[in-house]
Amino acid sequence: RQDLATYVHYAGPVRGTATATQHWAGWDQPASRAWFAFAQWQALDSYFGVDRVP
Repeated sequence: RQDLATYVHYAGPVRGTATATQHWAGWDQPASRAWFAFAQWQALDSYFGVDRVP
């Protein structure tokens, strides 16, 4: 759960949920390639999509 909590903290709610505390119905189902790609894109965009110039 710590890795999921870290993801939600930095990248936002997991696809398929609206908030960090909403029930995630398909948490125990295999992920499709598209779902994984979206989750990875969301994580990368949350880091590289922010202008970090001082």
